[in-house]
Amino acid sequence: METTRGLRRWLDRATFALAGLFFLVGFGIVRILVLLARLGRRRESDAPVRRILMLPHDPVDQAGTRYRILAWAERLRARGVFVRVAPPNTPGEIRALYGTRPQRMELLSIVTFVRRVLQVLGASRYDLVVFARAAFPRFPWGGPELERLLVAVQPRCWLDIDDALWAYPPPPRGLGPVPVVPDRTDRTFELVRGVLAGNAHLAERASRSCPNVHVILTCVDPDAVPTRTHRAQASPVVGWIGTPGNLRHLVGIVPALRRAGDHRAIRLRVVSSTPFDLPGIRVENVRWSAEIEAASVAGFDIGLMPLEEGPAFEGKCGLKLLQYAAAGVPAVASPVGVNAQIVRAGETGILASTEDEWEAALRSLHSDPDMRARMGAAAREDARRRWSLDAWEDRFLAALGVVSAPCD
Repeated sequence: METTRGLRRWLDRATFALAGLFFLVGFGIVRILVLLARLGRRRESDAPVRRILMLPHDPVDQAGTRYRILAWAERLRARGVFVRVAPPNTPGEIRALYGTRPQRMELLSIVTFVRRVLQVLGASRYDLVVFARAAFPRFPWGGPELERLLVAVQPRCWLDIDDALWAYPPPPRGLGPVPVVPDRTDRTFELVRGVLAGNAHLAERASRSCPNVHVILTCVDPDAVPTRTHRAQASPVVGWIGTPGNLRHLVGIVPALRRAGDHRAIRLRVVSSTPFDLPGIRVENVRWSAEIEAASVAGFDIGLMPLEEGPAFEGKCGLKLLQYAAAGVPAVASPVGVNAQIVRAGETGILASTEDEWEAALRSLHSDPDMRARMGAAAREDARRRWSLDAWEDRFLAALGVVSAPCD
């Protein structure tokens, strides 16, 4: 057993060393490519946008890619614009390699790097590029090297951002230290033609370094989502949807859930890729997939979005609340960041800060189907009028300089 562990440690260290050598050489090559691209760079153009390259941060099944990249790609294509969406990884690669043993994480980084460099080098064939979060996902080493290459190849380059990346610790990368440039995101803001920010908080930070910033919310399409029908029932469904990393926020309201459940049975449904267990509360775990996402949310009677306070969470774009609203589901949410703008307290949901407020909100909605129906209908109308793709399409097109009239 000890021999096996020793061999694994040796393998991990050897893999990290080889990957480090690969990236040392790789980033040296990238710097040479940046110099060559600058020497042969064409002039910046304001010609009409006919061809767009979109570089998402995550595979096509992930929420950020679906809501902020793929949804707009469809709208652009409907306007006669040619759009290519080029993810850095496939869903299968992420399932097989992300978050497992260090040598697999290193392999994922290498696959991502090679694929994204090739995608970036092809950016000159397009009139405009939109990339999400960072040109090189899940690899925080050094400064914005690939962003420099991307801008050198295609100066008409836009960054789409839906999270306060500067407030998060770097993601794991194999063994050993990860040297991160503290102001990496700010340096990226300085490089790009413009920034599409998911809310005003992100826009304010971006505007410190980039003069051309547009707030483009994470939008929903209520017409593509089933609508919840609220009726009296013994045990309404209190629901939460999200990634495993955000379950920590749900843990924070456990006392309120338990106390509310003492007076009336709480039926908590969690839609995520990791099961959630809560002693004393009936939890129904539904394994998340993009195919069942809309139907799962439409199965809630009450939607939850608790959030801890802090710089990282003030940058959240409130996607859960928008998903609930599109399905006609009233929400209980923490008044952190954009949550307080999405939820109209007492009209489309309830804002709660303390444990007592969470308990009272859960009890009132849980016991009153008429209140749920009224707030749910108002939330769906808000989703259509304030947070939908239709409501924001003209602003999105204008930001990128795309002619807003549909092509015949």
